Amino acid sequence: MRRLGGGPGGLDLSGLDAGVLGPDAVARCRDAAAAVAAARDEAKAIRGRAEAARAATLRAAKAAGFDAGLADAAACLTDMRRELDSIRARRREEATELAFALVRKVFGAWPEEVVLTRAVEHALAALDPEEAFVVALHGDDRARLAEALPPDRLRVDPALPPGTARIETAQGEIAVSVERQLALLRAVLEDAR
Repeated sequence: MRRLGGGPGGLDLSGLDAGVLGPDAVARCRDAAAAVAAARDEAKAIRGRAEAARAATLRAAKAAGFDAGLADAAACLTDMRRELDSIRARRREEATELAFALVRKVFGAWPEEVVLTRAVEHALAALDPEEAFVVALHGDDRARLAEALPPDRLRVDPALPPGTARIETAQGEIAVSVERQLALLRAVLEDAR
């Protein structure tokens, strides 16, 4: 049995009689059946190409979504790292400030003459014992250092503020003050961060 279109859903051409329809009609039916079969094959090919294009589009969309997701995750991680670094920096700053506040309290708890005397003694300890020096200081501080140093090593300099001293040697000068000691300590604490 022959079907128009060549498939199970086609028209049955087995009963066509050329004598009843005429040879031209039968030929046209056969041509139509061949055209339907070709159209069916082309539709199948188009369907296959469309399915392949759909699958490729889906893969591309998934890849693009994956890449976008990775980019978003990387940006999020970068932001989190930046925030964590900021938090760490703030914590180090707070720890430095706390340590510095404690040091200031300790320095503030000592009588000023003790702090200045110890700072001068510490600076003098770094000098060569044979090196000549003079300690210039404010007049109010002379009595504080008179017990620690011979009077010929002390010189009043009214330009210096109270609580500060300047050790003068042939090599140069060393500035000494409670505030300077605190500034040096602060620098050490900040470097330790």
